[in-house]
Parts: sequence; C-alpha cells; structure tokens
Amino acid sequence: GSGTYWYVSHLEVLEETGRKRLIGISNKDELLLGQQAFAQIVAQHQHDLVSPMNPMFVKVRRVAERLIKASKHPELEWQVAVIDSDQINAMCLPGGKVVVFTGIIKLLRSDNALAVVLSHEIAHAIARHGAEKLSFMQLLMWGSFLLNMVFDFGLITRMMLVLGFQLPFDRKRETEADMIGLDLMVKACYDPTEAPVVFAKISKYTPKV
Repeated sequence: GSGTYWYVSHLEVLEETGRKRLIGISNKDELLLGQQAFAQIVAQHQHDLVSPMNPMFVKVRRVAERLIKASKHPELEWQVAVIDSDQINAMCLPGGKVVVFTGIIKLLRSDNALAVVLSHEIAHAIARHGAEKLSFMQLLMWGSFLLNMVFDFGLITRMMLVLGFQLPFDRKRETEADMIGLDLMVKACYDPTEAPVVFAKISKYTPKV
C-alpha cells in the first residue's frame, strides 16, 4: 500500500558505510530542526555560555574546525557552543550544531582526546542519524492512525516521543559513528589509537542505565 511505497521510496545508502536506511526527513527540514534544538539549548543555558575568547571555547573551536574541514560536508550549517557546566557531555545536533560542556573539556585536557569525542559526535550529524531516528518515528506515526482504532492514542504518542527523542542512539548507529569518527580523526591528522582510553575514561562518569 501507500505506506510500503513511502518506506521504499525513502531508503537511502549511507556513503561512508554502504548501509541502507530510512530517511524520511528532507535536508532542509533537518537543518531547521537542528537549528531549533540548538536555539533551545542556547536559550536554556544563556547564562552559562562560554565566551568565544575563553581558552576552552578556543580549544573546542580549533578541534571542531579541523574535523569539520576534514569531513568535507560544507552543506551543513556548522556552529559551536560551549556551556559552563560540570556535565561530562558533548553532542552534535542535526545540521552540524556542536555543543560541548566544560566538564568534558576539563576531563580530557588534550586536543587529541577532545577530537575523539567530537569526531564521534560529528559523525552522527554526517551520517544523519538524527534524521534516521525521526524517520523511524514517522513510521510509527503512520501506524498509530491504524492502532488508534484499538489502543489509546495518547499512549501511542508518548511511546513515539520516547523512542524518537529521549532514548540514545542504538548500538548499530553508535558503532557506525565510531567507525566514521575514527576515519575522520585520521583525515584530520589526529591519533585515533587514543580512542579506547578516552571512551573508557568517559564511561566512568556515565550513569549506568
């Protein structure tokens, strides 16, 4: 039916790995969603934003720009924000919005260690993993109209929101980001052999689910 046609017509192959996946979000919409999410984070932490003149911001920008140049994805609207917080966290939102918390900068110290983390996060944006997750949510929404005839619509909606936005990327996409990120480090002339040590160090501060 029409659902099958939509699914098949929106299958794309990820160039970096050759994996076929569902992408139902246009590049334009993905950029817009990323910009909106970035604006929300910046507004939420407006009193904790690190100045571009701060050495930690300069460090993040230096590493990020080197990786971005190596990625060869000028179509993404790259931006960087550094937030003064003890959180051991960094992310790259859809469309190339890089957000780094000072807690992880202090923990990792060196440019190369920071590059391990940023290359992984940037890889998620390059691979359009956010768009892929939202596309899966679209698929669930398609089915929800049918399920609504039997089940509670509010329950279905809450389930989609959890799957689409609150849960982290699954192991397949995390592994893919590892592969793309390590390749990106090599292209940017960083040393990827430090990655296992860096991820092990970060895992000590990551809440166990």
